[in-house]
Amino acid sequence: MAEVYRGTQGTLGRKVAVKVMLPKMAADRDMEKRFRREARTLGALQHENIIAVHDLVEKNRQVFMILEFVDGPDVAELIRGGQKLPLDVALIIATSVARALEHAHFRRIIHRDIKPSNVMVSRRGEVKLGDFGIAKEVGDRDLTATGFVVGTPSYLPPELLKGERAELRGDLYAVGVLLFELLSGQKPFKGDGPKELVAAILAGHREKLRTLAPDVPRAVEKIVDTCLAPAADRYQRAADLRKDLEAQVRETGVTNPAARLVAFLYSKQLARVEDLATVDVGELRAADPTLDLSTAQIEALSKAADASLDVPIEVTFPKRRRWWRPIFASLVLAIAAGAVTYAIAPVQTMALIHTTMNKLASH
Repeated sequence: MAEVYRGTQGTLGRKVAVKVMLPKMAADRDMEKRFRREARTLGALQHENIIAVHDLVEKNRQVFMILEFVDGPDVAELIRGGQKLPLDVALIIATSVARALEHAHFRRIIHRDIKPSNVMVSRRGEVKLGDFGIAKEVGDRDLTATGFVVGTPSYLPPELLKGERAELRGDLYAVGVLLFELLSGQKPFKGDGPKELVAAILAGHREKLRTLAPDVPRAVEKIVDTCLAPAADRYQRAADLRKDLEAQVRETGVTNPAARLVAFLYSKQLARVEDLATVDVGELRAADPTLDLSTAQIEALSKAADASLDVPIEVTFPKRRRWWRPIFASLVLAIAAGAVTYAIAPVQTMALIHTTMNKLASH
């Protein structure tokens, strides 16, 4: 539907992501409406775990969406090839997605496309949910043909595959699929083709998470099972899911999620050495004691980062000449002098004024 480029916003000098519709899609009015609706949806959502939209620009009959630039990989890259994530990292990512959905759901927005490629992890340890291209407000009509299901089949809840209307709790089902995949390296439902996959989802045929990942705590498996349960037995609110996930993050002993993510990206060669300077040294060490970098190196980077923030910046503005100031000052002094003179000798002052006015009149 669209391509994303990295750009620089000249007026502010900041990096941005520029999303532009593909030429073959730009000619489709429904696709253009969906693109504009995505921008409006993102504009209404302001949350630390949601990619922000800066502007929507139209030029030469093309529409460009200017988005926050997230410097880091998407989650699909982290699990490519069936890789599993460490328990704490997976929980931090899932918790952040749940927070983003809690904010979106409060505003009655259904994302409808939760999947690894739509979740990004920045080199500063931030988790961002993006691509609201098929998001819709509860009660709004779809911009797709009747009977056509939008979304990625592996992450769609069974009720949606049955043709029922999309609901908020469908997003929570997708979070369960996401967390299952992060911890096991596999999707919960499998099929040789689309029909077989849909049949498995509708029937609920899948392996248990702990069968594929025995080290996962039972409490985490229970969270996944609740997400993947039939709609009536599933989490009904993103806030409830978020609270359960946060409790499990605390159980892992992580005190600074951002530091843990930065350390993890560095261990996978997905973050630079200088990125470590954005995190407190002690918290970085606590997040990953095995980090292959000396404390002295990290401290040097941190000091360099702090020093760059402490450099005073002098801004000199050119002085503009105020031509009216001397005239105004002279006028004020004249009035003040006249008032003082009148106070001391009112009769003489009035006589002087009349004499002066008469002289002026004679000229």
